Amino acid sequence: MKRYQSNNGIYLLSQLALETIQCCIKSIELTMGELLIVCSDGLSDMLTDEDIAAILTNYKNNMNEIADFLLVEANNRGGRDNISLILVTI
Repeated sequence: MKRYQSNNGIYLLSQLALETIQCCIKSIELTMGELLIVCSDGLSDMLTDEDIAAILTNYKNNMNEIADFLLVEANNRGGRDNISLILVTI
């Protein structure tokens, strides 16, 4: 599993009122069958890559269950921040 993070995302959210917005754009190659997870630090700070990989393995064919379990697990571990989550199957 690969993790792509950027501190610029946090900057972007906190500086929307400014005239100039800096953002980070990355291009990654995905192949058929891969699952792309786009999430806020509310999820990624609560779960390790290994935790996320285990959840994906257990619920690999049910996107709703993956999303539900990721959210529940992050909240069970403290849920210190709001959580945004997008799952896309390629």
